[in-house]
Amino acid sequence: MLLEPIRHHLIEQGLLGEKAGQYGGPDEVMLVSAGPTSHLSQLSLLCGPAIRRVIIRQPSRDVVEVAKEHSPLSGETKLVDSAPFLFERETWDGMQWQLDASTTTASLADGLRQLCSKSDSNFLGTIPESMPFVGPFWIGALSYDLLQLTQPIRLQHLPEEGELLCVLWEIHHCIVHEKSNDSLVVLSTDPNWEANVRAAIGRDLPEYASPTVRLSQKPTSTCTDKEHEDIVRRVHSAIVDGQLYQLNFGRTWEGEIQSEPWTVFSHSIASNPAPYSGFVHMKDGDFSLVSASPESLLTTKNGIITTAPIKGTAPRGASDAEESLLREDMISDRKERAEHR
Repeated sequence: MLLEPIRHHLIEQGLLGEKAGQYGGPDEVMLVSAGPTSHLSQLSLLCGPAIRRVIIRQPSRDVVEVAKEHSPLSGETKLVDSAPFLFERETWDGMQWQLDASTTTASLADGLRQLCSKSDSNFLGTIPESMPFVGPFWIGALSYDLLQLTQPIRLQHLPEEGELLCVLWEIHHCIVHEKSNDSLVVLSTDPNWEANVRAAIGRDLPEYASPTVRLSQKPTSTCTDKEHEDIVRRVHSAIVDGQLYQLNFGRTWEGEIQSEPWTVFSHSIASNPAPYSGFVHMKDGDFSLVSASPESLLTTKNGIITTAPIKGTAPRGASDAEESLLREDMISDRKERAEHR
């Protein structure tokens, strides 16, 4: 991963991370298109220090109450109006993050539109046509639990009060790696950061070895294999009864790790090179996110929205005739058609 030694070198040069306070906060965001170059894997992005961020946290139980016990698998759903959530925008003052604006609303879209305002400036210089943006942009992570703001559903299992549900950063500095020609594009609204980064990556980088993941205690699961099987059977029964047509059941494993978040991400890229991989580290919030996905849910370009789920795939055949049969089987499958129409 080309951006890994570059990240390390920029941190040492005070252009990224804890020592880059003159340019922005210490938080980190990286998107990596790993694996072979394809229409799914073209660009990777290393974000520089951000100067603004927007945060949403889980409200208190006085604002959002826990739903009384009910069974959605039996057709029981508690519908309510969305409660107002607090949206906060913070600005980096050179030393720390400071609150500069906030709003309270029951609409996720309205809250983000109010605080994630579009910058009037553009990146310096001539921007290559292959770049997905010409000026500062917002990037970050949103939790599935934000459905409290998008769906009129009362939940039985709420996040902890104050738990982070969303963090978005406004990016004024970044490096883009174009895989097709193995080139680097430096984008910034600050001529000093741009010049210093170009100088830093314009010469041979110091030797760098990817960190090794430290062994940790074995994680524990939220349910046993037997409990998992029982839940899947209940879901099957609910689908047969017509209560729902599909359900994503989540099983989690939890445990302490001895490695830094970046080390885990580096190991993930090396062992599971996915075209949609991401790393987020909110330093003062004790929050990090490592993700790896082979599929794109939604992509927008020139006003056109596309989706490319990996569902609806079939194994390759040993011959053209066998592949044709497999293709016809998939097309004629009622479940495949129902999920992807």
